[in-house]
Amino acid sequence: MSAVDDEPPEHVRYAAYRRGLAGVADAGEAALMLEVLGDPDRVMAEAASPVTSTTGRPC
Repeated sequence: MSAVDDEPPEHVRYAAYRRGLAGVADAGEAALMLEVLGDPDRVMAEAASPVTSTTGRPC
C-alpha cells in the first residue's frame, strides 16, 4: 500500500490543488479555482479564500 492510499481523500485533493495552482498558466487559473471552490469539502473553499476575517468569513 502506498502513502497516498493511506491519506484521507480530502488530503489527496488538497495536495493536488496546491500542485495545480503552483503550475497553472494564467489562462487556466480561473477554471482551477472554480474546481477548488466547488469541492464538496467546504474547507477547501475557505482555504482558497485569499483574505479572511477573525470570524473565518471572507472580508
